[in-house]
Amino acid sequence: VGGQCVACSAVDTLPLVLVCLVGVAGCVVFYIVIDRSDPMTRSKSLLLVGVAGSQMLTLFQQLGVFAVVPLEWPPPFSDLMAVVAMFALNLDYLKLGCLGAQPLEEFLARVFTVVFFVVLMCLINATQVLCRHQWNFKAKLPALITSVGLVFSCFFISIVTSIVAPFLCLRHPNGLKTVFDYPQVICFDGARDGSHLAMVVSAGVGVLIPVAFLSGVIWVIYKVPEKMHQGDADFLRSFNFLFFRFKPEYYWYMGVFLLRSLLVSLVPAVGDPVAQILLLFSIFLPLGCFTAALQPWSILMANVIEVLTLMAMCFLLALFALSVPVTDGRVISEMCVVFVLIACACVFSGMLWGCVMKCGPRSKRFAFFICHHKFGAGNFARLLKLKLQRPPKRKVFVDSDDLSDLGMLFSYVGDDTGTLVVLCSKEILTRPWCVGEITTARANRVNTVKVLLPDFSCPESEFVDNYSTHVPDVKSLLPYGIGIHAVQEALRAFSSDPGVEFPSAVSQPAIAKLATALASSGSVGDMRATMSMGVHAVASTHSQARVTSGHDAAVLIVAGQGGRES
Repeated sequence: VGGQCVACSAVDTLPLVLVCLVGVAGCVVFYIVIDRSDPMTRSKSLLLVGVAGSQMLTLFQQLGVFAVVPLEWPPPFSDLMAVVAMFALNLDYLKLGCLGAQPLEEFLARVFTVVFFVVLMCLINATQVLCRHQWNFKAKLPALITSVGLVFSCFFISIVTSIVAPFLCLRHPNGLKTVFDYPQVICFDGARDGSHLAMVVSAGVGVLIPVAFLSGVIWVIYKVPEKMHQGDADFLRSFNFLFFRFKPEYYWYMGVFLLRSLLVSLVPAVGDPVAQILLLFSIFLPLGCFTAALQPWSILMANVIEVLTLMAMCFLLALFALSVPVTDGRVISEMCVVFVLIACACVFSGMLWGCVMKCGPRSKRFAFFICHHKFGAGNFARLLKLKLQRPPKRKVFVDSDDLSDLGMLFSYVGDDTGTLVVLCSKEILTRPWCVGEITTARANRVNTVKVLLPDFSCPESEFVDNYSTHVPDVKSLLPYGIGIHAVQEALRAFSSDPGVEFPSAVSQPAIAKLATALASSGSVGDMRATMSMGVHAVASTHSQARVTSGHDAAVLIVAGQGGRES
């Protein structure tokens, strides 16, 4: 007390007794809550409370790691660091020394608290099964896995930090190093104190606990697609604690979360405060950007909380850096030069990559881009895409299937398309986005093929000259760098280009002929010749169409060959 040693009293054992009683009762309540919870009835507000609670636990554990950085802080921050040290499973507040425990025994109690928790949860699960579920252990296995796994994932930093405590050594002015959490233990000096070696060996055994858990999580993440395909509900329910906090498409993000926790836990073992701050900053800053870009958490507010807490950690590290005494200014100077060179290298690499993409040979992402007016040829475009995608490796772009960002539409046309296929229906040239695709293809010299549908007619010169009057919405292309003059030039060239005529009767042979003609990569004249070879087949098919009795089929599909969209 106050830096002085005082004799233990009977009251000093009270915290240990209270913690044991509250811990056992808390585990029982926690297991019952997990066992009775149903993901189907979980409200979004309750989920946010749970997710935010887990994020708060992670925040306190990260602050516990910050407390290991060897810096002297005045109150109130030093008092805050003393409080968050409890989240690192530091058992000093239990006063185990009053029970005659030595540093090695305190460390073993700290490490194997996790083992005690697992054993306790197994006993609670066994009692529940024996008393209420007639020895049906399999039915309650998901509750046991979820309760143990949830605690491991939420307290992963504390578990790892407590195990690697023997490697966190603090150098003193006399040259000796002592363990940060156990100042009476001298690091790596078996001649004076052999307890440190025993701690290191115990840590080597204890580290198998988080390693086994992390390996199991990675295995589960690897098996999720397979289990989803098989519809294994028991597997997904057992390991739902890994996924319920994140969006379904980011089911793997728990692996990233645990790897971050592992790296943060190992940073204090570096020893040097400058290196510790630099490493922590290099973990939190990229991960904050990664989280802001992906937004993997299942609730928007959880993503906001995660990004803000990571930013707060970065600002806190900046304040830590201001408080580190500079022992070797030359080392700091050299590190500054290294980071400036890294920044310059990143910029230069981006410029070089852009030049390679522009000038170097590269394959187009999409073999065909189907430009169409949805009302006039939407279904026709989808059917043509199915035909063009044989073989399956050939990629065909249709905006309703492949477009997720409207701002990337014209980039797909200009940079990633081999051939622009324009389905010329009646109103296609009155649609600004279709005209923008045609203009972009012409500006980037993308091969363009016109498929002339029966109701299409080439625009007159008056229509092109006064295009902004006839189609006022063309102004919506200006933010994308497409002006009215570029549109008019593209339309004049487009009107004069030859096209491939499609017959009025839609049939499978006609579609197949069109797909074959487009895939042949020949001239428009060759394509027209290929299409003309199919005219007789199309006419024959059309003339031989018969009405089949509805009694001869399970499902009756009615289609009109005279209309493309029917």
